[in-house]
Amino acid sequence: MARDGPVGADGAGSGFAVGDGAAVGLRCAPASPNPFRAATHVAYQLPRSSQVRATVHDVQGRLLATLTQGAQSAGTHDLLWEGRDAQGRRVRDGLYLVRLDVRDARGHATHTEKLVLTR
Repeated sequence: MARDGPVGADGAGSGFAVGDGAAVGLRCAPASPNPFRAATHVAYQLPRSSQVRATVHDVQGRLLATLTQGAQSAGTHDLLWEGRDAQGRRVRDGLYLVRLDVRDARGHATHTEKLVLTR
């Protein structure tokens, strides 16, 4: 189920958005599964072509991995994170943040979601 703006009001996803999300039209679904053991998916929808960057951070804000970066067409997209850093090493159990930055001619939006890894 995709939702506009902040997600997680019902506890499913625990995400938030900043920027002019309404102008960009970014729609994000809660990560699934979450908590996860091996891998989780983050799905989002773009109403028009946009520049997208998706990154994973630890709770101290350190960049662990870049999941995607560059131009993407309008439509539904799905990111997969397998609990690994940029060098392919498995990260420890814990709380992580996936950040989705989207820019187009109408503005920008940033969506951040908590991910819980339990192996």
